[in-house]
Amino acid sequence: MGELTEDCHKSAFQAGMLPAVWAGLAAGRSGPRCAGKLGNHERAVLGQFMLRSGGYRDRARLIRLPAVVKDLSGQTSPGRRPSIRSVMSSTPSQGAPASPIHITARTTVLKGRKFDFEQFTFTNAKGKALTREVVRHPGAVLVIAAFGDGRTVLIRNHRPTVDRELLECCAGTIEHGDAPDATAYRELIEETGYKAGTLTKLGTFFTSPGLSDELMHAYVASDLIHVGQQLEEDENIKVEIVRTNEALAMASDGRMVDAKSMLGLLWARAKGLI
Repeated sequence: MGELTEDCHKSAFQAGMLPAVWAGLAAGRSGPRCAGKLGNHERAVLGQFMLRSGGYRDRARLIRLPAVVKDLSGQTSPGRRPSIRSVMSSTPSQGAPASPIHITARTTVLKGRKFDFEQFTFTNAKGKALTREVVRHPGAVLVIAAFGDGRTVLIRNHRPTVDRELLECCAGTIEHGDAPDATAYRELIEETGYKAGTLTKLGTFFTSPGLSDELMHAYVASDLIHVGQQLEEDENIKVEIVRTNEALAMASDGRMVDAKSMLGLLWARAKGLI
């Protein structure tokens, strides 16, 4: 069994979930001794909660879940949930100065399936009222999937917005109520057919702050296990496994033009993760 730490969200247990576990952790008992009181069902519930609530996110330690954990569809799958660790040093909001603008009005012009189009009015630092349009986005994940032998998993994804097939890394929109970690784990399976044994968080970035507030969470997935794609009806995705050095070359010679994927590959290489 993996380690359970005090980083499990206290709110879950205050709400009535697994009070015995929280009581043990609060008393200072170690994860394995406390978690040893759990049956398979309770371990699965705890694992699900940690994924959905973001309970994995910890900058200092590698956090492992129990070996018996149900997947997001409710089915028990062999193996274990991924270990989650972080190499990020900050987030876009940390250390940011106070905003020089004051928003006075917001109007949702169009509610979309995944994001909304909003018009808002604000007063700038000089006291002038201005109106702008913005795409309000729930956030997304980017997953750089790498084998330990110098290969990387890419996808060829037909994007109707530009009517082109683009060479990309796995990515997806965060659904309401899901944590970024859970989204990364799910999207990797759906789009590439590979399950991650370990997810390492690179950090976060705004994809296009001039027109959207989309915040993307970037990960490197390793210890990959093939389980098969689970594409949605509107997805047309082909998996392409290439040498990592070739993927990096694609990001710099024009064969790859998807900015998030280019950044993710270069970022992961800079961190020594691929």
